[in-house]
Amino acid sequence: MMFNWPHDEVDVIVVTDGSRILGLGDLGSNGMGIPIGKLTLYVACAGINPHRVLPVMLDMGTDNPDLLNDPYYLGMQHPRLGEDDYIAAVDEFINAVRERFPHAFIQFEDFSSNHAKKLLDRYRHKELVFNDDIQGTAATVLSGVLSALKVQKREAQDLCDLKICILGGGSAGIGVAQGLVDGMIAINEE
Repeated sequence: MMFNWPHDEVDVIVVTDGSRILGLGDLGSNGMGIPIGKLTLYVACAGINPHRVLPVMLDMGTDNPDLLNDPYYLGMQHPRLGEDDYIAAVDEFINAVRERFPHAFIQFEDFSSNHAKKLLDRYRHKELVFNDDIQGTAATVLSGVLSALKVQKREAQDLCDLKICILGGGSAGIGVAQGLVDGMIAINEE
């Protein structure tokens, strides 16, 4: 299916499986607007040519009972794939991207917590991938905390003395925690 895309040059792909859309939960293929919306930001804010982006929905089924019973639902009306089949499907997607668009950047967007970090860890050292929920949120929070310290005329090293509460243990919360730890380590290594 990757060869059905009419453009030969793609720089950015945003992909979702619809499993955790905007904190609303499993929207299945109804989550397709998320990759489209994110790519709109790349086009409008980063100046990426709109012909060089590709939104992707990996329809892995849904565990949302309302969608499973909705005769008008357009996605696959079966429970989400099991772990091995799920990983095999994502591997197939990554391989298809690399075959057709070998230099494309792939952003994972709104994947459920049970898959988000696993997929990032699986591909991050061999593919050009990014998870906005994990890495983007972490970078934004770390930047905000360091800026707040600067405004208070404190040193970056004071990050290590802060008491920080992270509400929620989803992909973003775990990413923020890891990003803050990575920031503390980097500051102490300077």
